[in-house]
Amino acid sequence: MREFDALQAVISALTPLEDEARHRILESAATFLRIESHQKVGRPHGHSGTQPERTAQSPFSDDTAMSPKDFLLEKQPRTDVERIACLAYYLTHYRATPHFKTIDLSILNTEAGCSTQVLQQCRLVE
Repeated sequence: MREFDALQAVISALTPLEDEARHRILESAATFLRIESHQKVGRPHGHSGTQPERTAQSPFSDDTAMSPKDFLLEKQPRTDVERIACLAYYLTHYRATPHFKTIDLSILNTEAGCSTQVLQQCRLVE
């Protein structure tokens, strides 16, 4: 019965919030609790109806050997916004830094050997 009570508490707390806030809170909770999510929480598009297999793995990559430059070369971002998204992903998953500031993106951008022009776009992230 404890699981049902927990579910009711979560639903009651999230019901008055907008969809975007619900999604953000659920994703944050999953990250905090180290629950790997194969499908984005609150995004029913393409739902297959099957339960994803749960693992005890950390949601962040254990393979941190890839440099930011190699990561960007592999992902091939076409725009500055895509580059910032790649850098943010790299910080979160390869550096285990789910919370960061613009300066962190700037430092990683420099480490990856990218131009400083992308830094102007970073200000839009704030």
